[in-house]
Amino acid sequence: MARILLAAGINAAGSGVYLVSGVIYLVKGTDLGPTYVATTMLIGGLIGTAASLGVGRCADRIGAVFTTRAMYVLQAVGMLLAAWPSRPALTAGLVGYLLGQRSTNALSGTLAASIAGPDQAVVARASLRAVNNGAIAVGSLLGGLLLAGLPNSGLWLALVINAASFIVAAVLLPRSREGAVAGRPRVAAWCRSSLRARWTVPSRFCALSIAGGISQLHFDVQSLLLPLWLIGQPDAVPRWSVGYAFAINTVIVVLGQRRHAAWMEARAERRRAGAGSGLMIAAAIGGYGALAEIHDHALGLIVLTLAVTVHSVGEIYQANAFGAATYDLSPPGQYGYLQAFYYATGGGLRAFSPLLMTYLALSRPPALWTALAAIFVLAGVVGAALIPEHQVAAERKEIPSARRLRPGRDRIVDPEIPSSA
Repeated sequence: MARILLAAGINAAGSGVYLVSGVIYLVKGTDLGPTYVATTMLIGGLIGTAASLGVGRCADRIGAVFTTRAMYVLQAVGMLLAAWPSRPALTAGLVGYLLGQRSTNALSGTLAASIAGPDQAVVARASLRAVNNGAIAVGSLLGGLLLAGLPNSGLWLALVINAASFIVAAVLLPRSREGAVAGRPRVAAWCRSSLRARWTVPSRFCALSIAGGISQLHFDVQSLLLPLWLIGQPDAVPRWSVGYAFAINTVIVVLGQRRHAAWMEARAERRRAGAGSGLMIAAAIGGYGALAEIHDHALGLIVLTLAVTVHSVGEIYQANAFGAATYDLSPPGQYGYLQAFYYATGGGLRAFSPLLMTYLALSRPPALWTALAAIFVLAGVVGAALIPEHQVAAERKEIPSARRLRPGRDRIVDPEIPSSA
């Protein structure tokens, strides 16, 4: 598991560099124009989100580690192509990069379960998430240094650094033992059988994905609504409070994600965590809105600190509770595919979120802010009702992990998990 965490951390650090300075190069360091770059990224994101379902299906056949390694390599090639200032190279590079990125994100839960095993899947997933948050923050600092020391045209270096991080991460992933099982079909045959398989989703899992996708709108509240809102409240908070809010969130998530996952699993508190996440995020939105009535920086920072802290705890609860439920509700042989479906559903529901969050931040209609808070409460309560109750980690059914053949069953599971049989 240590190698997985190290690989994920290096990958996330490279992404942090790209997010801060690489995007600036694509938009301002080339003569391709921001409209063309933005359109290409939109199309690439849509293609990547849709393709992640197929990639998840392949992970059920060939294993999460092998598939994740392939997606890392695809992202590296995409970044190198995007660094070349020409339209064909940029188009191919960004589409490849975003396809690999969306698929890697969709596979994170599958990867954690295939390495750590079913009894530690939720804790491993939380560990990955904590490492990613911390590494992105470190990468963002490096990206800021590049932004300060290089002209826009020289920021292609950020894309090269990001590509190198993908290669290093791919090398660090544990080697798969594909030859350990006799009679194993070839990778191409696996992919063909994946594409011919039934693309159905259990109704309860589908409902959970919708509730989880709505709950994930809190990411856009934090990354888009909150910064725009804080900048528009100069009497309540100083401008640097935007970075301050992100720093608080990063510290809390990095330190608390894994601890809460272990506590939740030991006490079977997933339903309470799911319902509590919606209440906490709604309370945080109320705190953000209260800044409009504050005209003192000291008081404003206190209110902001409390609201961001509550929001961050709600984020931890939401990720752990809904993530654990996706493990419990996944039928045999569909684990990677359903994880990708959960991710794609969230991405689809968040497609128009930037427009909504921008409108809420700039115009602040009180009724819509109240409605947004109520939606989070409702999504948390509905999601909690869908989460299987009274099941601790030791009682969870074994998660299909796609690399070894289990006696009496015709599905494939992972060789990375040693078999006691």
